[in-house]
Amino acid sequence: MYRQLIYMAVSFLLLGTFAFTPQSVRAGDAQQRTQSTLASMHRWVGSGDVGQRWRAYLDSDRLEAELAKGDDADARVLAQVLGQYKSDASGLDRRRFVAVRRALEEWISELPSPSSADLPALARQSRQDFVPVTQSDLDEAKVALAASAKRLDDYLTSGGEKGNGWKQYLRWDKLQSQLEAGAETDLAALYEVFGQFRANQNGLELSRFRNVAEALLRYFDLSRGAQTPNASEQFAQSMGVLADELERYADAPSDEDRWAIGARLGGLDSTGQVPYLTDAVRSQFSHPNLFVQVSADFLSKGMGRQVDQSEPVTDVILKTQIIGTGRTTGTVSVELVPSRRNAVLETVLVGKVVTNTIGENGPVQIYSDGVTNIVARKRIIINADGLRSEPATARAVTNSTPHTVTTNKRRMADRMIRRIAWKKIDKKHSQADSIAGEHAEEKLRRRVDEEANVEIAKSNQNFKEKFRDPLVRRGEFPRQLDFSTTNDHLVIQALQANSYQLGAPSDPPEIGGGHALAVRVHESMINNLAASLLAGRTVTEDGLRQTVLDITGEIPEKLQAKEDEDPWSITFDPSRPITVAFADGEFKVTIRGRRFTSGDREFRAMNITATYKTEKMNGGTRIVRQGDLEIFPPGFDPANGRLSASQVALRGLLTRRLGEVFEEEIISQERELPGDWAKVGILRPEQMTADGGWLAIGWSTVRPGRVASR
Repeated sequence: MYRQLIYMAVSFLLLGTFAFTPQSVRAGDAQQRTQSTLASMHRWVGSGDVGQRWRAYLDSDRLEAELAKGDDADARVLAQVLGQYKSDASGLDRRRFVAVRRALEEWISELPSPSSADLPALARQSRQDFVPVTQSDLDEAKVALAASAKRLDDYLTSGGEKGNGWKQYLRWDKLQSQLEAGAETDLAALYEVFGQFRANQNGLELSRFRNVAEALLRYFDLSRGAQTPNASEQFAQSMGVLADELERYADAPSDEDRWAIGARLGGLDSTGQVPYLTDAVRSQFSHPNLFVQVSADFLSKGMGRQVDQSEPVTDVILKTQIIGTGRTTGTVSVELVPSRRNAVLETVLVGKVVTNTIGENGPVQIYSDGVTNIVARKRIIINADGLRSEPATARAVTNSTPHTVTTNKRRMADRMIRRIAWKKIDKKHSQADSIAGEHAEEKLRRRVDEEANVEIAKSNQNFKEKFRDPLVRRGEFPRQLDFSTTNDHLVIQALQANSYQLGAPSDPPEIGGGHALAVRVHESMINNLAASLLAGRTVTEDGLRQTVLDITGEIPEKLQAKEDEDPWSITFDPSRPITVAFADGEFKVTIRGRRFTSGDREFRAMNITATYKTEKMNGGTRIVRQGDLEIFPPGFDPANGRLSASQVALRGLLTRRLGEVFEEEIISQERELPGDWAKVGILRPEQMTADGGWLAIGWSTVRPGRVASR
């Protein structure tokens, strides 16, 4: 009953960062806490020489001046004051100083974010706001790393040989040598160990490993910042470049500037620089970059079904043993329950059970026909953690009609016993039906729960193994992955962007609400995910086929090995391996390979670009490739340059290999839905736009018929 529901829910989950829900805080609370904790700290340090020195060091006069401004306070000034509280001055770990620091951090986060037009000037003003990494910062990060490593060490030690194998894999000796007192920080060793923790290795998604990975990255970032020569001058120069990039991006967003800005913000975050600026930039230019909308009607038609099944009936009612057969008929439908925090679906079974039974009580056999009207509901909740369900509810009302009573006694006794039996039946008939209805409710609830829970467990395992865990291990799970439902739609919003990336600079384009299925994806979502998973990696032909097989269960014909061709591999560009661009009705895909191999031959860098254009045809839409693939080395000008013999050979190889992958038409005009979903009809793209970085597609369903040829 629930297989189709679970399959669809997991498919939606596979489109997508942890669900981020900001805590609800009343405006002004953090400002008031800053005021009160500051006053408390001032009373504690006193008004003498020591107190005055603390007030001067912590810029108390400037902080009080900003407090007087309320919501008009300057976040940049507050951040400068915060920098003093976060410095390595002895004593700042005392409770009253920490209280001011925390309240101040929260207040800064509450202040209105600067507009996009203000960001370039804010970046230039921040050139003098560099905060050096202090020895106290390094010591604190090292202590945190040592503590998380100790907890993992205890866990692995208890695992015997398996734990020792983990330590060998994680380069545990190198990590321990870096944690020794007085050890000189070796950035290369730290990064090597961190790379092991961030590999796609089963088990690394567990919190014990992730805690070490996060602490290790923190210590590495601070150590690198502390070892950077002329860090203050580099910071000031970077702020100037960032201001220029922000000006260009606000005027005309491009993937190149988006990539550069994101990388710069990640570098600033790594050592805690200008958090007010990095937060403001993300607030303006990093919005969710994937939206999926599914209509309630589409879900109900696809997952709904008719029920018609027969099964034995056994029960005991009022000490009467009942056996027989029952036929259940009815309809399963799906309803959406409005929810902002989760996607909530409720399956509803409405039907009846027609029974023919024999009840045996002592020498009496009672033959009955019955009808039980049933209604069962099962609520399923979907969020970024997977699927869960609430206990099923059921309502059953039984109406039975006893029509024959027999006994195994002789004729005279038979008549008397049957007469007594009918009197008892008349007296207890209503009670028996009530009990039968209660038993039917319990059996129905149990059956629905058992069936759904098995499917949910399988689906959650599939979701974890194929989607969540691999991204969590790499630290690339979406920054935001929100599910919600209205009466009419199931909606998914996602922001795929790590700390070195930006999401969409704008809201998605409008799309009609009448579509059965609608997807709006920004180019940043695809580009960010590709960079996170493929940058600098080498992919072999066999490895690609195995990955596709693991995900889809089959290998498309175009990816199957060719007997007359050597196996190949591609080493992707270390920053932007695959990018897409959606603009002016066109869809452009570029693959950037740093190195290629074919058999024993090796080739240098080459970029491959395919351009597609959206077209309307026969009432539908499709995407058609425009011309041949563009295959050139990075920075090559085909109008003025000339390819070498090796480059010509590689270009021919890539044309043959990728010509099949980049089909002339990559979206059919119509597409049949798989399996039981075929009854919904044919999925036809009715609306398709590619503009402003967004690809928006809206599908409707039409009655089954001939599918347009590919």
